[in-house]
Amino acid sequence: RYNLIDILKHSISQLYPSLYNNIKKIGFLDFMKNVDEFQNYRTKKNKIDEIIFKKFENNLNLFVSTANIRGTNLILMTQFNRFEPDDTFVKSVYNRSDNVLNYEKFIFAYKKFNDIIRKVALENNLKLVDLDSLIPKNKEYMFDSVHLTEKGSVLVADEILKHIK
Repeated sequence: RYNLIDILKHSISQLYPSLYNNIKKIGFLDFMKNVDEFQNYRTKKNKIDEIIFKKFENNLNLFVSTANIRGTNLILMTQFNRFEPDDTFVKSVYNRSDNVLNYEKFIFAYKKFNDIIRKVALENNLKLVDLDSLIPKNKEYMFDSVHLTEKGSVLVADEILKHIK
């Protein structure tokens, strides 16, 4: 994962290795360690309501319109995930986090966002790779809630290839 600070540090280190090592010793760059650019979002109360779903749908439609104007052959995809009420591993990881939403409300929201993607694809006559429905929701295909295993990656690639041939 690279953010702007990581890219700058890497660039300086590559261009001027000894300079970067000397600067690191000074300590004034300590503020750059472990920067979390999403910190403000993590501490705010998450609110899931119809407004956020409508904003998501409007922005997705704007994206689709822009792609159409540019003549882009667009394929929408839902997001695969393991967010299921009976997945005790994913539920326990989720419940250890600082999320304000309870697990059941989060699952509802996640499904609703995927449903919006399906709806926009249908309304705009777009191809849809419904990875949410196609990828089994278990540890054989996903390490955790959203990260694929090797077997999961192969399956996702195969499903996408079916739609672009």
